Amino acid sequence: TGSRLRVFCSLEPILGPTNPHEFAADERWQTQTNTEAEGHLHSRFDYIVLSSPKPNIFSRLRNWRDGAHASILGLLDTAIVDNDTRGFVEAVVLGERSDMDKETLNDFTVSGVAHILAVSGFNVAIVSLVVTQLLRLLGIYWHRTRIVITMLMVFLYSAIVGFEPSVVRALLMIELYLLALLLERKPDPLNIIASAALIELLFRPSDLFDVSFQLSYAAVLGLVLLVPKIRWLLGLDGDAYEGKRPFQRIIWGSKLSRRVLEAFALSLGASLASYPVIAAHFYRMSFVGLAANLPLIPLSAVITALGFLLIPLTAISTW
Repeated sequence: TGSRLRVFCSLEPILGPTNPHEFAADERWQTQTNTEAEGHLHSRFDYIVLSSPKPNIFSRLRNWRDGAHASILGLLDTAIVDNDTRGFVEAVVLGERSDMDKETLNDFTVSGVAHILAVSGFNVAIVSLVVTQLLRLLGIYWHRTRIVITMLMVFLYSAIVGFEPSVVRALLMIELYLLALLLERKPDPLNIIASAALIELLFRPSDLFDVSFQLSYAAVLGLVLLVPKIRWLLGLDGDAYEGKRPFQRIIWGSKLSRRVLEAFALSLGASLASYPVIAAHFYRMSFVGLAANLPLIPLSAVITALGFLLIPLTAISTW
């Protein structure tokens, strides 16, 4: 970024969708960068670097981030031998999908659970939980100290994986939540969501038209606004609304069935809010994800947490 190049290629117009009403990545990229045309470079001999930008604090930070990202990938490569497993762990920990084969990626997309492979609130929340628990194990019991360290580590993680719209949303929300705890104020979910969106759009207005921004905020609004209604309909919220619900309250006997229903309510709320955005951008929806999320989300949470712990453990000892 910032270099002056002499490029040998032919300029081509930005191509629209090859089929009517199909999603076109090039068109979205064009709107984000205000690009008029594109050219394809096939080898290192297709361009000459005329001048490079002078190093500044931002370029140094960018180089440090790229180096940290590469170092973490190297540690995961060392720790995990199986290719498929390594590709999945790198995807859920760093959002790096280059080691996953196209067939597996397509399976995740078709089944409606591709959000597991995208770094978002799921990953950021796990980072904050892992850091908090590690601080407890290390004997750091001061409430404010733990919150400040967790805020710094979450920001550091977000910087390493890259500030994509979904990552920025998750970062801002968790930082605002922790800030409220630090100031001894009660966090309000809707205020936090609205504040995060406002801050993000003030600095990056084009994110409003990014599909990851829309999906990320739609899903979290579904969790906040729709899940309580679904829990109420399923009789999972105690006796607060006894006599007011449209259906007779169902008594669920075992804790396991109650937990399954709780997970189903979360999956249904996030999915219902996301389906209009998915249909508008991709012209297809997968209802299999409603059931697939039930076992996949807790399993992915365990795998993601273990993936994070692999990084410092491998740095200490590859054995």
